[in-house]
Order: sequence, then structure tokens, then C-alpha cells
Amino acid sequence: EHIPLPRVPNCMDSSYYDTPLIGDNSREYILPYDGNCNSEHCDFKCISPETMADLVRGKFEKEIDEYLIVDTRYPYEYDGGHITGAVNVVTKEDMTQKYLANPVITSSRQVVIFHCEFSSKRGPRMCRFVRDQDRLLNTQNYPRLFYPEIYILHGGYKAFYPLYPELCTPRDYILMSDPAFEDQLGYWQKMTKQSTGSNGQTAVRGLKTKTRSSRQLLLS
Repeated sequence: EHIPLPRVPNCMDSSYYDTPLIGDNSREYILPYDGNCNSEHCDFKCISPETMADLVRGKFEKEIDEYLIVDTRYPYEYDGGHITGAVNVVTKEDMTQKYLANPVITSSRQVVIFHCEFSSKRGPRMCRFVRDQDRLLNTQNYPRLFYPEIYILHGGYKAFYPLYPELCTPRDYILMSDPAFEDQLGYWQKMTKQSTGSNGQTAVRGLKTKTRSSRQLLLS
């Protein structure tokens, strides 16, 4: 008797990924999310700039204990203007050392939002990396996760800044391709490539720094 192989969904199959449950299946997503996320990363939920603004302004403070905004743009972009409270994490190695080294399961409600300039490559790729590493760390405890509720900011900083410049520090927007930072662009592109092996697998070292939590999970 022929037994059909299990169906492998693709990113156009919205019915497969349109689940209201966070990564560990423990509860539903707390933030309103956009069902029309980037098709390459459609298994992650996207939030709108409006929802991000509400989060920063404290609209969800009764429902969410801690939140972390991860800005994966290059430092000159971040220094030129970023969402208030966001932390700048550029390489996968830095992400590992700061947030994936000895993380702790907590009962508090935490959310993590990733973004870059457009939220089309750097931000979603870091989001993917964190989820993949989190799954590896919890291989023996599936579906448990240290960071079960993660989102991507739809449209990235480019979409957020024109709408909410008052929520950015400083109030400015530096393009990744700004000619004034050509040398830094080349440097950081090289650095991010070095954190990935030639076969596409991430090469990380030094799992030493213990993850800490605060109101926004800010780095100490």
C-alpha cells in the first residue's frame, strides 16, 4: 500500500503558518500582527509601525512584562537614528554571546522584535538565527523555547521613522548606502560574512555571557 509522504509547506501556504500560538505553543501572540509578512519569512509574525509605536509608548505594559527591540543595522545606521530603547546587534556571534549564552526560562511575558532598514534581509535573518539556535538549545525539551514570542517589524526603520520620528533617538535616518559611510559599509559587510561559515552555517564562539532581563531586556 502506498503511503503518501507528509506535505512540505512553502511560504505561500498561509494556512500552514497562520497559527495564533507562539513558538512553544503555550499561548496566543499578544501583539496584533500582519498576515502579509515578507513571503521569505512568513512563518514569523510581522507587526506594523503603529503597533511598534504603541509598544514603545507603553500601551501593552499591563500585558507584557519585558520587551526587546533588536536593530540589526550597521552601527553607523543605528547611531544615526534608532527606535528609542532598541539595542544594536549586528553579528550572529554577538547575538549568541549576549542573548543565547545560558538563557533562563521565565514565566514573565517577553516579546522580541527584530528589524533592519527594510526588514527584508538582516533583521529576518537574525530572527531566523535566534529561533534556530533556540530550538537547538531545547532539543530535548521540544517545544520549549527561551524566546517563544518573536516578531519582525514590517517595513523596518524606513517605514517606522517617517511616521514616528519623535520615538527615534536621535531624530534622523541614515541610509545603509549613504556615501559618507562607504568605508564602514564595507567593513560591516565583511564582519557579518565572517560570522558565517563557507557552507552557510553560523560559526559562533565563546558562549560565556549570561543573559539578563530588565524592563526592556536592555544590555547592562
